[in-house]
Amino acid sequence: MVTQFIMPKLGMTMEEGTVTTWLKQEGDEVKRGEEIVEIETDKVTMKLEAPASGILYKILVAEKQVVPVGTTIALITAPGEEVSEIESYIEVKTQSAPVIPSPSVTQKTEVKEEAMGRIFISPRALKLTKEKNVDYTHIRGTGPEGRIIEKDIINYLDQGTPVKIESKSIPLEGIRKIIAKKMSSSLSEIPQLTYTSEVDMTESMRLREYFLNLYKNKANIKVSLTDIIIKVVIEVIKRMPIFNATLDGDIIKISEQINLGVAVATDKGLIVPVIHNANEKSLEEISETVRSLAEKARSSTLSLDEITGGTFTVSNLGMFGIEVFTPIINPPEAAILGIGKTIQKPAVKENRIEICPMMILSLTHDHRIMDGVDAAKFLQNMKTFLEDPYPLFNVSPDLLKGKVAIVSKPIIQPSKPAAEKPVTDKAAVRFVEMMKKRGHSILGHEPAQMDLIGAHNPQIIADFVRLHRDGLSEGVLPSKIKALMALSIAVVVGCESCMKWHLVEAVEAGATDEEISETLAITVFMGGGPALMHSETVADYLKTLRK
Repeated sequence: MVTQFIMPKLGMTMEEGTVTTWLKQEGDEVKRGEEIVEIETDKVTMKLEAPASGILYKILVAEKQVVPVGTTIALITAPGEEVSEIESYIEVKTQSAPVIPSPSVTQKTEVKEEAMGRIFISPRALKLTKEKNVDYTHIRGTGPEGRIIEKDIINYLDQGTPVKIESKSIPLEGIRKIIAKKMSSSLSEIPQLTYTSEVDMTESMRLREYFLNLYKNKANIKVSLTDIIIKVVIEVIKRMPIFNATLDGDIIKISEQINLGVAVATDKGLIVPVIHNANEKSLEEISETVRSLAEKARSSTLSLDEITGGTFTVSNLGMFGIEVFTPIINPPEAAILGIGKTIQKPAVKENRIEICPMMILSLTHDHRIMDGVDAAKFLQNMKTFLEDPYPLFNVSPDLLKGKVAIVSKPIIQPSKPAAEKPVTDKAAVRFVEMMKKRGHSILGHEPAQMDLIGAHNPQIIADFVRLHRDGLSEGVLPSKIKALMALSIAVVVGCESCMKWHLVEAVEAGATDEEISETLAITVFMGGGPALMHSETVADYLKTLRK
């Protein structure tokens, strides 16, 4: 029985594939699931497995040939079986990748000698050229009548040997051809517009130092500024889901999951591996995933799932010294964010000029899907979160001192009577106001107990604020786990306000419905009947929250 080995469709945008290397030759025995050929798609280079066991009877597509999806590239038969009409299996004529021959002779610029056909050079200069192995025939002399003198040779050596550029032609093929096709298609079919915003990265850089210190004992975790920016991007997309959309004909489709692409430069070109379900990952998980995908991209070991399904892309050229650039949208996505180099420059803060680390963000968006004001609001949200990232990451600024994180600092400082030490913690006051506003949106009313208690002892409120703010911050335990634990305790004690509050915190920290359900199941197991009743209340809250 003859088995046709077909060029598979490995992605929605794949139209053709290139056979790069046959790992088996005609006549070789192959086993089902054994890698026998390497192909290059519009996304990545990967090896294909034999669809059946037998003999690789005939290779129909040679190496370096480009064929459409669905083309039979080889035939596999049973041992001893003969195929009489091979031509009947050749469904589509293959197209060879263009091979442009390089010139056989490198053109060189001839150096004109002096009118008499001789090059005049002083003995000392000639001796120096022999010692330094210098070709003096193209050096212009500055001595009498154009004679080359010793000084001319020294100047030539000081300038360095010029690099010779050979003329050659390079075929546009492989990944380079795919990138050219996709980018041309993007610019010709999508009305793109780029907006820029300059961000003060002072607090984000301090926050990164905190996380570096926090995870210093975990070799596989090294939080970068890109990781922090990715986490912020995810939060902004949650608030503006139109940036997680694609255009399908006349329908704008908004994806429920945020699959974030991160552009990686490789020897073969630009690859965009994808962090799937990025909205469900903690900063620690994002950092691990980004590093892993980048390593796989550079070693060409990415799986198909790791390069498809992206809904938004982030591209960072800051490490190459680029301050600002215009990123091109990666179809079928609706937008892409470019990250520039962080540069120390003067900035005005509270009517004072300070030297601050400034970064320019560049957002390119599809004007068919969203308007310029949407892009402006996106960058505005990015700027707000990056310049004050602590609430988003549930980290207290009190944990930071200078540029070094102080992890060992107690969560709550010992209280003193209000008369001796009035509340002066501006951050705590702001946090109280924020909790009141959140209380109104979550609970339907402001938590007036704070004002009631605070009227007698304001320091208690300050301590409570620090406890809440620091206790649920990212630490050895992720914020999501802490929020789920707090939710479980609220269910056990039967505090409805606490249940609502910590449910919202768990959702904001990325907890899924399944994780919340499992937390409630454990709570009921330990808390019995009352916990069961309150768990049903939480389930009702969650349904309302998800609407």
